[in-house]
Amino acid sequence: FGNIKRDRAPFVFTSDMAYVINGGDKPSSRFHDFVDLCCQAYNLIRKHTHLFLNLLGLMLSCGIPELSDLEDLKYVYDALRPQDTEANATTYFTRLILASVVGGRESKTCSAVSSSGD
Repeated sequence: FGNIKRDRAPFVFTSDMAYVINGGDKPSSRFHDFVDLCCQAYNLIRKHTHLFLNLLGLMLSCGIPELSDLEDLKYVYDALRPQDTEANATTYFTRLILASVVGGRESKTCSAVSSSGD
């Protein structure tokens, strides 16, 4: 883990990542698929919040700077939002992804995600 600091951004998604996923500059259905997969993964992890917290709790004494006290566990708990329904968590995580798109591409990408799928 070294000197890696906890990232303040909840989700990092660069314009280069969007370019690769979309296969070019224009938003595509591949981006919608990416968002769907991310949300599915997020919800799978959320279903096991207590397991993750227990495992991380066992690591508190390991000397990892970013995992040293109960506040660090609370950070993980808050990020996983176990109190949310799956639908609300999906909406929340989708918004995190869209908000992280850099370079003014968010509005175009947001439209693509809203108009494709479901």
